Amino acid sequence: MTGSLSSLWPLIPAAVLVAALGALTPILRAGRAERDAESRRLADLERAARHQSLAAMDAMSGSDFERFIAGLCHRDGFTVIQRNGGAGDLGADVVAQAPDGRRVVIQCKRYKPGNPVPGPDLQRFLGTVRAIHNADVPVFVTTAWRFTKQSRELAASQQVVLIDRDLLSRWNNGISLDKYLPAVSPEPRR
Repeated sequence: MTGSLSSLWPLIPAAVLVAALGALTPILRAGRAERDAESRRLADLERAARHQSLAAMDAMSGSDFERFIAGLCHRDGFTVIQRNGGAGDLGADVVAQAPDGRRVVIQCKRYKPGNPVPGPDLQRFLGTVRAIHNADVPVFVTTAWRFTKQSRELAASQQVVLIDRDLLSRWNNGISLDKYLPAVSPEPRR
């Protein structure tokens, strides 16, 4: 009997380990389920905070919204040169210098979230943004969820950065404006 027990000895720790793992499996699954539930809860909280921030932006006056956008630029390390839009601003609500030295001219437009940004609004902005304001990077920021097809195509052809409601929410929640700007082209060698 002793000989047979000693031949089984190496198998006993393995059997105990298999039994322990079998007992732990439901606990590990429960831990994973709790972790997944916590991840979903945090994502829901983030969405709710974003929605609340967007609701606050919707309640701002046009001037308050422009100052708010200037504040986001400042937070991201941009030097704000001008932050007063309004009648007669010729499409430049915020003018800032990016950390890399480029001149960024921002048009801020508050729309009802369901109203898309129409092409003519972008056309008016393009009429002055480079010719009068000397923009290296024109940026159009809106509280609307989307831009019309015409405005998106126009923006793409003229290298205008479009920031819709979703991107604005992300910018407000910590994504830096420079992440939305095009990369700096290297200077041509002479």
